[in-house]
Amino acid sequence: MGSHRSSSSRWRISSSKSSLRHQKKKKKITEDDIAEYLAKKAQKRAAKVAKKLKAQNISGYGNDSNPFGDSNLNERFVWRKKIEQDITQGMPLETFSLKAEKKRQRERMAEIEKVKKRREERAIEKAQHEEEMALLARERARAEFQDWEKKEEEFHFDQSKVRSEIRLREELLCSHPRAKTVTTEVVSNEK
Repeated sequence: MGSHRSSSSRWRISSSKSSLRHQKKKKKITEDDIAEYLAKKAQKRAAKVAKKLKAQNISGYGNDSNPFGDSNLNERFVWRKKIEQDITQGMPLETFSLKAEKKRQRERMAEIEKVKKRREERAIEKAQHEEEMALLARERARAEFQDWEKKEEEFHFDQSKVRSEIRLREELLCSHPRAKTVTTEVVSNEK
């Protein structure tokens, strides 16, 4: 009798399991269900990739010491809503694989290197431009100094003429007539 009960109870359990399977099969799977399933699968895959790609140091900073105050700096961020949106828009699951993430990471690093190189080039260009501007300023200052020097020489020359004329006038008032004619000739020759 005991064996009879066990076989009948087994039959009931298996029949209840099969009825559950039939109920699940009867349930129609909608597009939303598929999208939700794919989104969850993509999120799981992205989280798994994030764990595998966990970095030790980010640009020389660790979790303990960084200027950002972020204790989770080395952990990868998984943007679940964006992944869900990407899947609903038809992005394939392969884009969330480890290989694809490493490729994107290499592309980002290459872009960062390009930006660094461009920044260095701009710094060099700026230094050259400043050097050229300083050179031009020195050239202008030198030209102004030469003009000023020329004007100063002209001023001293004019002043020497004026002093000579003053001296001659004073001599003319005080000296012989013969000396007057000689000095007058010298002054007229200078002009």
